[in-house]
Amino acid sequence: NNGGQVFVADIQNSRVQVFHRDGTFFCQFGGRGSNTGQFDQPTGMCVNGDSNIVVTDYKNHDVQILQPNGQRIRAFGCGEGSAIGQFNGPCGVATFQHRTKGECFVVSDTGNCRLQVRKQRL
Repeated sequence: NNGGQVFVADIQNSRVQVFHRDGTFFCQFGGRGSNTGQFDQPTGMCVNGDSNIVVTDYKNHDVQILQPNGQRIRAFGCGEGSAIGQFNGPCGVATFQHRTKGECFVVSDTGNCRLQVRKQRL
């Protein structure tokens, strides 16, 4: 991110670890579960233009948007499935700024063999 921190998805421990640019440990957040602030195999991550962390959660079938300190802003994904808005093992995410729609998310929806593009809800 802009603060020189490096975020790492720790899949086996269901958490995100944060390191300083020089590689020294800074903090961690998450833990195994499906409640707010928990993950079950976080797999993909990116940092958006507001320096928030966007994390795909493979086994919870959702995407979480977090502040840099790990505080959850919101999540999206309507449960496991194949309908629009649902995921089956999302494992990658990217964000981009659309000129008229604002921030959008591209999510690799592995179990459904597709990419989903979602507009940021305000």
